[in-house]
Amino acid sequence: MEQKKDFGRLARNALILLTMIGLIVYVVYHCLQYFEDPVQTTVAVRQTEQQTLTLEAYLFRDETVLTSSHGGALQSLTADGAHVAIESEVARVYITGDGEELYARLQALNEKIAFYEQCLVAEGFAPAYLNTLDEEIARTQDEIQRAKAAGASVLELSDELLLLLNQRQVMTGEFAELPTLLNTLKEERRALENTYAGTYESITTAQSGYYFRETDGYETLFTNTALEGASFDSFFELIAQQPLATDTHAGKLIGDYIWYAAIPATVTEVQMLTEGADYLLHFADGTAVNMTLDRILTKQGDERCVLIMKTGHMPQGFDYTRIQTVTMEIGTTSGLRVPQTALIVGKDGEMGVYVLDVAYVRYRKIDIVWRGDGYVLVRENDRTKEGHENDLGYQELLITHSDEALYDGQLLY
Repeated sequence: MEQKKDFGRLARNALILLTMIGLIVYVVYHCLQYFEDPVQTTVAVRQTEQQTLTLEAYLFRDETVLTSSHGGALQSLTADGAHVAIESEVARVYITGDGEELYARLQALNEKIAFYEQCLVAEGFAPAYLNTLDEEIARTQDEIQRAKAAGASVLELSDELLLLLNQRQVMTGEFAELPTLLNTLKEERRALENTYAGTYESITTAQSGYYFRETDGYETLFTNTALEGASFDSFFELIAQQPLATDTHAGKLIGDYIWYAAIPATVTEVQMLTEGADYLLHFADGTAVNMTLDRILTKQGDERCVLIMKTGHMPQGFDYTRIQTVTMEIGTTSGLRVPQTALIVGKDGEMGVYVLDVAYVRYRKIDIVWRGDGYVLVRENDRTKEGHENDLGYQELLITHSDEALYDGQLLY
């Protein structure tokens, strides 16, 4: 009998213990549910972004072409960009001896170097230009097919296509060895020049200045004088001209350190720019140059315009490729940073966000002033002013994710 009582007591205690454990588990579970954050948030912080324009620039400067009496194998005696005095011998053009064979080899090297330098220009292209490049490749391929069908020569089109394909590889990083290849070719050219022998014509300077070996045929076209006197119409007529022949060129001399970048744009793109102000330009070779907006060429009824940028700075080793892509810093935009995942469409179709206000969900209006990669900047307004009470404020908690639908005024906790 006593054993039965003990067994009953043990059973009763076990039941009570199990009930208490179950109750504790129940309470803990619901506490955890209560304290688990039902949403993900981030703080609305202030951020400033650089505003830029990526456009095509035409470089103008005063250059004196050094010429030989006739073509031949050119040997530079002066480094590119070196300052030379008046009556300095800067180069030699070999006329006789083994110059003919060397000249043929040199011409082939020069053509390779010029081609790869054109390819390398793509390093300065904006990422968005890749789509344009693809369109140009497709257009050129179509033109080649039409020319073949008509029995016409496709040599020039094939060269153009090869350039475009190489530029695309440069943009996508598939031709990373190009700078090394170019340096190797230039070293080969220098070594070849050092083997010249025979009769030569000495090239000397009639004035002091900075010597450059390469010429492009635009030296007498894209001059400071031509640009300074240009109108809107005459500028576009000027850049449409073809470069002159360079067969007898033996380099060029830069006597004036003033040079220009003329940049076609649209009036809308440049409406916030100020004549006389300085702007930083990033060129294709990565060089950044501070230039002054000298003037803007416009024409009534035409959306186009031309920015005339001026500087007296000649960066060492700068690539003066006549036509190249530049990125121009034109100002800054500031606002509150909002992740793309926080954006919602409000009841009236306007863009907005939800924020966490203690335990409540609140709707906030926003005005997007900048779009970045995965985020936007929104205008920070004074919320004490009438009509802005419900605008997003600095350091508010933006809701970036929720497992359930949210609404303004919802109690989360």
